[in-house]
Amino acid sequence: MEEIEKCNSIKDVKKRAGALLKAEADFNLWMDISPKPEPFDMNLQVQKTHDEFIDKIGLNPKEEKYIRMLKK
Repeated sequence: MEEIEKCNSIKDVKKRAGALLKAEADFNLWMDISPKPEPFDMNLQVQKTHDEFIDKIGLNPKEEKYIRMLKK
């Protein structure tokens, strides 16, 4: 955001456009090389919580009664 404010303060249109393009390129490079958090662990926790909830309310798809209900 600071980079954009600095670019907007440039009066010359051509220089401002060049500065904005450079700021965008720098941001894109940063996005490409920055470490991304892995959502995999969070997804596993969400799935585990979901499975436990389904088990508690009795809708475990591994149970025969649930399979019979789906076949009807």
